[in-house]
Amino acid sequence: VKFSNFLAGNSAGKDDPLFLLSVQELKRIAKKHNKTELSDKILFHLGTQYSKKEAYKDALREFESVITHSPISQFDMKSLIFMGNIYLFHLSDENKAEEVFRKAETQFKNNEFAPETLYLIAESYLKMMKKHKRKHDAYTHFSTRWKNSPEMKTDIEVAEKKAAENMQKAELYDKRVRRILEKLTANYPDNRYTKKLKQLTFK
Repeated sequence: VKFSNFLAGNSAGKDDPLFLLSVQELKRIAKKHNKTELSDKILFHLGTQYSKKEAYKDALREFESVITHSPISQFDMKSLIFMGNIYLFHLSDENKAEEVFRKAETQFKNNEFAPETLYLIAESYLKMMKKHKRKHDAYTHFSTRWKNSPEMKTDIEVAEKKAAENMQKAELYDKRVRRILEKLTANYPDNRYTKKLKQLTFK
């Protein structure tokens, strides 16, 4: 694995011969240890390598392979979180991201990974909430700056509409974060992930 990391780290992209050698080596090891947690770990790692190269469809394929094969492990949970984040931050598919996050929340609701799963989902929601708030503020600043310019009337109307849309999205993500925080507080009041989320939410 160290050798494949070296190859991937020195490659320019997913089609670079060094990266292809890295993929080949990881696939070989994963196949040798098929249907074990080690195989999940290696395929998850391969997914993160593709993600670093911005090859998001390839990354999604590797993460999907982790969650569709036994055993169920921490790498299934992490793969779902990475998949949700790819849809959310790189492919701009918020509905698909929500679908994946809900799957993670359901699949890991009654085991040792539940607190971390909830925390990681909430962390992504917080980032989206802040992103939409920044957009709201930018559009609001624009419309306020040019409100007395008749020639900018159409642009101002568009900016005001965009500001309202982004505030609506920010409020939606805020509600999702608070729902998860309530669940963590109710079920895992002393867990470190509950405390971490409280710090993020109220700082």
